Parts: sequence; structure tokens; C-alpha cells
Amino acid sequence: NNEYLDQKHREEIKDLQAKTKHMERAMMEMERAVKEKENAGKELKESLDQKSMAEIKRRGEFAKQKQEMEILRSKERHLETHVNQLEEHISKVVADYEGKLSNSNMTTCSSVGVDEKRMKRQIRELEKKLEVSSAAMKQIGKSSLLMEKENERLKNDKNELKVKLKKLVDCAEKFSPK
Repeated sequence: NNEYLDQKHREEIKDLQAKTKHMERAMMEMERAVKEKENAGKELKESLDQKSMAEIKRRGEFAKQKQEMEILRSKERHLETHVNQLEEHISKVVADYEGKLSNSNMTTCSSVGVDEKRMKRQIRELEKKLEVSSAAMKQIGKSSLLMEKENERLKNDKNELKVKLKKLVDCAEKFSPK
């Protein structure tokens, strides 16, 4: 009877030892899984931080380009005003020239020749200024179009980043310890 009890106690001890080892293994597996999830969470957080920095950088670029576009628009308005003023000035010079020609009735050929040369030179100078202003306006228009296209691209990139960022946050929330 004593031997039977000893045998029974030994079997219970062996059974408890086996269960303890099994629980220790399970505990180690759980600890390893927790560490893996913590590492995955850290990686997701780092990725999220990098995405946030990229978003901040893009926002800065977007603001800078928006400001540049406003400056270009302001310059464009200024040049348009300048071109209009030049056109008015050219019209006045031509009208003055035509008025002087009609008043003088070609009585003093040498005097008219000098005035005519001077007026033609003024007209050529004004036409050159007008050409330069027109070329500058065309260039500003092209730059403005390019800036608008780049702004659209940045808006699209921003929206894509927001979607990716939302997915990363959702994924990080799934793996974060609760």
C-alpha cells in the first residue's frame, strides 16, 4: 500500500513536472511573440515617423511653391500694366509725330528730317521695350503653368501619403499592446 502511494506520488510529480515544462515552453513562446510584436510596432512607428517627416517636408515645398506662384502672378500683373503704359506712350508719340508732320506741311525739310529720325528712334526703342516686356510675360505665363502642374502633383502625392499613413496607423493599432 505504501509502495502504491509512493508510485502514485512519483507519477503525479512527473506529471506536474511535465506540465511545468510545457507551461514554461508556452510562456517562452508567448514572450517571443510579444517581443516580435513590440519590434514590429517599433518598426511601424519608425516608418510612420518617417512618413510624417516626409509629409511635413512636402507641405513646406507646397507652401514655398504657392508663394512663388503668387510672386509670379504679381510680376505678371506688373508687367501687364507696364506693357499697357508702353502701348499708351507709343500711341502718344505716334500721334505727336503725326500732328507735327501735319502742322509743318513739310515746309522745313531739314528740320522735319531731324524730328522724324528722333521720333523713329523713340518708336524703335519703345517697340524694343514692348517686345522685351511681352517676352517676359510669356515666360511668367509658362512658369505659372509649370507651378500649377507641380502643385497638382504635390496635392496628389499628399493625398496618397494620407491614405498610406491611415493604413499604417490602423496596422500599428492592431499590433499595439492593449
